[in-house]
Amino acid sequence: MQRNKCMLVHGLSKDEINSLRLLGKVKEITPEKVTLKIKHIANDEYEEEDLIIEEVPNEKAILFNDFSDAEVQAIIKKVRNAVKGGVLAVVTPLSNNWSFKYLINHLIEEREMYLKGQKGR
Repeated sequence: MQRNKCMLVHGLSKDEINSLRLLGKVKEITPEKVTLKIKHIANDEYEEEDLIIEEVPNEKAILFNDFSDAEVQAIIKKVRNAVKGGVLAVVTPLSNNWSFKYLINHLIEEREMYLKGQKGR
């Protein structure tokens, strides 16, 4: 499999995207790419006919593709300085095969469960 270290981003402003470009390679997940698998977006492995516009939650997302844990730890504060809010995630072998639409819904659901758990403390 082709290695491709990049940040996959969704829902960010042009200024936020440009700020992240100072930190590394950035690929934007546009509305017509949300039904594609993460690995296909990261590696530009899709055809024009694969692109379908579908709605997803209006949520900022930054996915770290092919970053080591140490690299994510080193960059996370800089990313949070450039982008306020949203969800951050590392692409895993499992999530690599998910569509972005499925993944963003899953991440939002996980965040909501975590926040509910925090309220119970």
